[in-house]
Amino acid sequence: MKIGFIGAGSMGGALIEGFIKAKIDKKNIIASVKTKEKKESLEKNIGIKVYNDNKKVAGESDILFIAVKPYMFENISKEIKQNIKKETTIISVAASITNDDLIKFFETEKIIRIMPNTPVKTCNGFIAIVEKENQTIKKEILDLLKKVGMVKIIPENLIHSYTAIAGCSPAFLYILIEAMSDAGVIMGIDRKTSIETAAQLFKSVGAMVLESKKHPAELKDAVCTPAGITIKGVEKLEEKALRSGLIETILASYNKSIESEKK
Repeated sequence: MKIGFIGAGSMGGALIEGFIKAKIDKKNIIASVKTKEKKESLEKNIGIKVYNDNKKVAGESDILFIAVKPYMFENISKEIKQNIKKETTIISVAASITNDDLIKFFETEKIIRIMPNTPVKTCNGFIAIVEKENQTIKKEILDLLKKVGMVKIIPENLIHSYTAIAGCSPAFLYILIEAMSDAGVIMGIDRKTSIETAAQLFKSVGAMVLESKKHPAELKDAVCTPAGITIKGVEKLEEKALRSGLIETILASYNKSIESEKK
């Protein structure tokens, strides 16, 4: 099964590296990019076959990821749709292109709209698959995507919600990790160790929530001794409005996502 990518930038590149980390044979992954420099860089650093020819990748792929900017989709579809094999499944990585538009652009129903986030690069990502009426996602597609992260099938009307909370939020969490590491440095811990400690804490508490299936508030309470050190810190978080600030941050991205699709 040949997995092809039209575009190998931030998101396309993250998926490619995630698949390689998940032990998919590099010989089965191909990509096309605009420049000779990008082609040579990917071939040298990642070890896959890369072309400066979208049509060639489209014609060879059994699963074809379209990972270019949303404004490029219509022109890309005109360029490659005659080269795509009838049995090929097209997977769109652009969250702002609707299923109806994708079907119109590529003139096929064999197309899937997904919203991944960049941590798929580490095989710890999140991928939302946008549900389409009368569509059954092939097991081989689901199995492939699950190699690089948690997969959820969602109704199309919730795509902006998932874009904000899963697609954008890694940036917000990186800021929180940075802030925690700043606190560590202030307290005398070296920067490298502070970052590692903060990052490990995010990884571990996420695992606690997923594995225990407990509400985060219950897990928080288990750490907070009455009149203790932790609850004093929680009091300060509430005073500084971290909770409401984070909610407003995610909603700002949600509203921007809606605006982007309307353009």
